[in-house]
Amino acid sequence: TFEPGELAKTIKVPIIDSDDWNTTLEFKVRLHEPIGCELGRYLFVSRVKVIDNDCFPTNRFAEEINKFGAGNLLANGVPEIDLLIEYCK
Repeated sequence: TFEPGELAKTIKVPIIDSDDWNTTLEFKVRLHEPIGCELGRYLFVSRVKVIDNDCFPTNRFAEEINKFGAGNLLANGVPEIDLLIEYCK
């Protein structure tokens, strides 16, 4: 419910954090049945994206990825077999 003169509200969506990499999660928030106000013609729906902050495929090489970049792991001493094992988990 909006109070007189109130222009914005915050909606909190709890997110369960994990150390596993996941694809981007996307959902919509749709406002309906307004009381004492109007909803905009197109502004009653919002798309929300939750982008994972973990490294793909796991966080095992997160430090190296942040330091050298994902495309430079082999050139900086990360064994190819270790990357393959993490990918196959």
